[in-house]
Amino acid sequence: MNNEDNYNEQYREFKINAIHSWIVFGLLIDIGLVLKKFFNIEVYFKSARQP
Repeated sequence: MNNEDNYNEQYREFKINAIHSWIVFGLLIDIGLVLKKFFNIEVYFKSARQP
């Protein structure tokens, strides 16, 4: 195990972690947008029901 192998191993782990965090980040944004849309619809129905 020389220095270059160690560096490549760390770099690959870093790439995997970065990809995972991007996926989680994207999912959180998607969930947030869906909730926001759903909440807006709910608010719209509540205000539409009032005379």
